[in-house]
Amino acid sequence: MKLILTTAITASTVFAAYLLANEPQQTTVQAIQSDIATPTTVTDDGSETTQSLGTGGGNATTYCNATPNSYGTVAQINYVGALGLSQGTFGLRVTGLPIEPTAFGVFTYGGTQMNVPFGNGYLCINPLGGLYRMTPQPLVDTTVSRSFVEAPAEFSLFQPASSWNFQFWYRNPAAGGANFNLSNGLRVQFGN
Repeated sequence: MKLILTTAITASTVFAAYLLANEPQQTTVQAIQSDIATPTTVTDDGSETTQSLGTGGGNATTYCNATPNSYGTVAQINYVGALGLSQGTFGLRVTGLPIEPTAFGVFTYGGTQMNVPFGNGYLCINPLGGLYRMTPQPLVDTTVSRSFVEAPAEFSLFQPASSWNFQFWYRNPAAGGANFNLSNGLRVQFGN
């Protein structure tokens, strides 16, 4: 009984923190690494992708679970552009979304990872470690993106050598259940 009550309270706290996530503000990430590992190869084993883009260094890895939505597809997050922030081309892209023009989704990010059931999917960012969100976007295509080029203010928190975790949250009423789902997670360590 205690375990069930504790789990219910924790889930309620996580859910409340997730819903109350505010606009980007001063970072809460404590760990800033001084050296950036720059892998020279791209690895893809089906569950994890590590990639580095030439100049500026940095690396990115997918993590966490994603579950099928009402289209029977799984929303997968990745990045576009360069991980070196000085190039100003970094962006986020999620594929495999259901098309629901009256629904919306939002890129979220934070400093701490997790992997717990949430809605019809899994929550990959711990909102208690600081959770931020970008501008909501309508689900009018199976792919949604957001980049530094189109919205530089939404990417202003990211600094060279900092690490952030990203996920896409989206409404999915046609799926029933909690009526929302999430992509997998993406951890990015930015380069110069």
